[in-house]
Amino acid sequence: MNNKLTNFRINENTRKQFHIWCIRNGTTIGENLREHIQDTLAEETSSWSQVIQRSTSPKRWEDSY
Repeated sequence: MNNKLTNFRINENTRKQFHIWCIRNGTTIGENLREHIQDTLAEETSSWSQVIQRSTSPKRWEDSY
């Protein structure tokens, strides 16, 4: 795996609050954000699969009404 570093800026107070939340929930900021990104991509992939499946399924005249 070829990991890349990603930086972005957030409000200092927000970062502190999120850091505390992560500690209380047994995770880290990095772990939580990576998981959120993977979940977001999985949802997008799933919804695109449904769109593709619908567009390639056989068309019936009954479905148009």
